[in-house]
Amino acid sequence: MGERRQALGHEIARAERALERYYAAFETGSLEPARFHDRVFALDARLAALNEQEAELRRTFATRGAPPNVRHTSPHSARRGGSRCRR
Repeated sequence: MGERRQALGHEIARAERALERYYAAFETGSLEPARFHDRVFALDARLAALNEQEAELRRTFATRGAPPNVRHTSPHSARRGGSRCRR
């Protein structure tokens, strides 16, 4: 389970970096609004799913008495606060 948590942490960090790249591309005008919306919407959904998987693993560890690992959290995660793009 520890390996899975580590893998989730890496996937979460990778998704957060991808979101930041899309935000930067949109802000510089090199990504069309429609494409930005679709890509960010999909990445936000993926990130939410990964965070839920990580939370489930934390709950599992908590019930077994194992100490939780602290994963890397992007400083932009709190700023983002969920999906900016809604359908």
